[in-house]
Amino acid sequence: MIQGQAEWGDREAQRALGEMLFHGEPTAGIPEWRDRAEAERWFRLAATQGCPVSRYYLDWYYDDNRSSARVPAGERTR
Repeated sequence: MIQGQAEWGDREAQRALGEMLFHGEPTAGIPEWRDRAEAERWFRLAATQGCPVSRYYLDWYYDDNRSSARVPAGERTR
């Protein structure tokens, strides 16, 4: 259910799905596994819609060099 809402563009569902994938939490339809690259994708989608929690995760993710990707200009919160 949450994945369907996220795919429809619900920013809170995108954030929640990103957190589940990032931390490896099980949910309906998603096994207990971590996929940080996929989590990053959902956080980015939610952040572009103004979700502050997703922006926090992206800042933390990139500040600690947990991703090889670069944050595009203007997406930083600091």
